[in-house]
Amino acid sequence: MKRYLLSIAAALVAIGTVAFNTPEKEYAMHVFEFDSSNPGGYSKANVENISKTYWKYVPGASLCGGSIKACRIQVSDAYVDNPLNPTALKSTFSITAQESSPGIAYVQSIPGTPTNQISNQP
Repeated sequence: MKRYLLSIAAALVAIGTVAFNTPEKEYAMHVFEFDSSNPGGYSKANVENISKTYWKYVPGASLCGGSIKACRIQVSDAYVDNPLNPTALKSTFSITAQESSPGIAYVQSIPGTPTNQISNQP
């Protein structure tokens, strides 16, 4: 009987360990690129404007490497209008920009980091 109790206890511990350890969620990531062709170009106000006029969804794009002016941001499903077919950032998303020189701004911060990523250009 003792032998069976020990086996049952071990099985319950194993099942309990598996049942209460949830795997980390993997997020689909979406890249948006800043469109500087709008009037005002790389102004701080433009970079902070989250509308799809300024930030365009670009599937499969890689991030940029620099720190002078806005380029791309990468965000998880939680920050896009439709995770299955994203076209815009959610209206509650915010971008904080900083000027590197007069009229030229870069993305300083976005919510959800380190999962979400910022990439500026040289």
